[in-house]
Amino acid sequence: MTTLFAPSIRTEIKALLGLATPLISAQIVQAATGFVDTVMMGHLGRETLAAGGLASFTFQVFLNTLAGVVMGVSPLVAAGFGAGQKHALSRSRNRDCCLRSDWLSSRWWGSATWML
Repeated sequence: MTTLFAPSIRTEIKALLGLATPLISAQIVQAATGFVDTVMMGHLGRETLAAGGLASFTFQVFLNTLAGVVMGVSPLVAAGFGAGQKHALSRSRNRDCCLRSDWLSSRWWGSATWML
């Protein structure tokens, strides 16, 4: 079986690296930022380092939970769009906005009580 276009391995690797390089760079920079933050907090003391670790963990739990819930809206929107059901789209969008606003308001009120 012959093909009209058969790219070489070298062409494929070049295209892959062109797409992957920014993602790899972003991951390295983010990991380096976390490392530098940890080193700087370590210089301030054990309690500061423990508080920073606890804050980071708590933030990640909230962030990942919210991201998982919000990602569940994408299939609902896609299904409604594919079926041509505009009412399903608006309902899904409203749920998404409510979830985000509930989370943001809880973050705001939570931070306000900590400030008192």
